[in-house]
Amino acid sequence: MSAARVQPSDFDAALVPGFREAVRANYSALDRAWKDTSSTVLDAAGAFAPGTDRERDCPLCATPGARAAPLFEKLGMKIVACPECGLTYSRNILRDEYDRQLYVESASQTSYQDLKRNSAYAELERIKSLYLVQRLGEYRAPPGRLLDIGPGSGKLLEAAMQSGWRAVGIEANAEFAAACRAHGIEILEGFFPDVLPAGERFDAITLLDVLEHLAQPLELLRLARERLVPGGVLVVQVPNVDSLLVQLEGARNTNFCHGHWSHFNTATLSRIGRSAGLETLAVETIITEIDRILAFPPDEVAATVRRVARIEPPAVLDAGWLHAHGLGYKAVAYFRCTP
Repeated sequence: MSAARVQPSDFDAALVPGFREAVRANYSALDRAWKDTSSTVLDAAGAFAPGTDRERDCPLCATPGARAAPLFEKLGMKIVACPECGLTYSRNILRDEYDRQLYVESASQTSYQDLKRNSAYAELERIKSLYLVQRLGEYRAPPGRLLDIGPGSGKLLEAAMQSGWRAVGIEANAEFAAACRAHGIEILEGFFPDVLPAGERFDAITLLDVLEHLAQPLELLRLARERLVPGGVLVVQVPNVDSLLVQLEGARNTNFCHGHWSHFNTATLSRIGRSAGLETLAVETIITEIDRILAFPPDEVAATVRRVARIEPPAVLDAGWLHAHGLGYKAVAYFRCTP
């Protein structure tokens, strides 16, 4: 008998009893650590210290940043919206030497590792990984070679191996890399594609919560495409800037932080895939944060739905409705490499 299929509700934090309580202390510690890490590159006025940042144009369509519509400023970042492609992005970002330090060694990375070790968090991550591998299998079934870029604690790689993939990860953080190896996972330590042998290609590549971190996300997808065999599948997960929770919280939302330089929705995620020469197979949202959404006044929720989705909200919001209208907390795209 085949195993039951994983459903998005199985790993939706808002729908799992006791999850919020189990991870509250870890998230509080992570929030404090991010503030400490951010403060190291900010001056007394809250702007980036001289020499730590640089400006950029739209990383999706290259429209000059000077033409972008300003949205708000936070932690020295000037968050803007591109008038041509609609991408939300930070006009200024950390220079490479400061940016890389966020992932190699920082207070925030240490706290993030503590969160990953929380048993409740790890279980939801395990189930979500099974779901993503399951969805990948609808477009490219194992056996074959799978590369996970930025695997963290390795849950996606474990799920892939359980499903019959020969899997390897590329991880920049030494402690995460060591944790993966301790579980028998093959890991290359460093940055993609620097640590890969020339010409090595894969049947599938996964990029979970990675694309938003790159100064040049389009270039990353083009490099990933070059590492896929014809017909190979790329899975990309990013925070969804059109998430109803993100839109309700605005600048207060923790996705607007150092290291998150580009903010995609389902439309811009699909567009960047096409710009990289990939065929879009499917785009969906996962994870609702519906409990946090319903803590807002109903009138504010309804007004935000109308503004973002341009549709009248139902009398009672549920997970299915949010995902059907692209308002879930994470956006996931499945792309194919065509010859």
